[in-house]
Amino acid sequence: MLITREFSYIQLCLEYSGGKCFTVSVPGGYVRSLRILLLSAFAGSFLVLAYAPAASKPFAADNLLQFKWAFIHRDQDGKTKTVDFKDKVVMRKGDGLRVYLEPLSGVYLYLYMFDSQKQLRCIFPSSPDFYEKKIEVGHSYLLPSDEKWFIMDEQAGTENFFLLASSTRLVDIENLTKKMIAVPGDAEIKARLLDEIKTVRRSKGDFSTPVEKGVPIAGTVIAVTRGPSSEATMIEASVFYSKTLRIIHE
Repeated sequence: MLITREFSYIQLCLEYSGGKCFTVSVPGGYVRSLRILLLSAFAGSFLVLAYAPAASKPFAADNLLQFKWAFIHRDQDGKTKTVDFKDKVVMRKGDGLRVYLEPLSGVYLYLYMFDSQKQLRCIFPSSPDFYEKKIEVGHSYLLPSDEKWFIMDEQAGTENFFLLASSTRLVDIENLTKKMIAVPGDAEIKARLLDEIKTVRRSKGDFSTPVEKGVPIAGTVIAVTRGPSSEATMIEASVFYSKTLRIIHE
């Protein structure tokens, strides 16, 4: 990621041998208060400036993205836990998977799976016209449902999940998703949709450094998971956020 910093110019007047003023440039986003050390030596005087990074700015309210997500794994013994993607995630034939999503602001969430057989599937939203109605903030979703699980089959490989969050609707992605659902066997449409997902992720990128922290999953969802681990990840970001989640299917 390229970071461009604007420079502001600050004039500092110091009383020393010449009583002159100096103009120095400081990168935008840094504290403007400077600690000034005047070092005297036989050859003359030297000015040393030290500055510290400013605290990160809060996200603009109109572009704020807030939501919670978690993947819930059920092994073949029926034990469930939330998946920690900080480590390599491995699942096997017969294991179950559920996805938990909960928007906490007016955020548009999208989740796609690109499986080990190179097939693209929309996991969320559940229907092409889902975002024609108002977003239900604080309403949690269990996918595929609170009674069903995605089941790992015998096809080994890597399952890739693309999680996208935006402060505005991703209309081109939605339209291609509608076409893919209408004509599920059309490989060209699936390829165009996958390219569009990649293009959006590249072009929008992360508009700010997202905040990610562990939080409890909603109580009703805990009951459904029937497991001791019930921590989700809460995201706070601005304008756009994306993440790729990988599961090794053995």
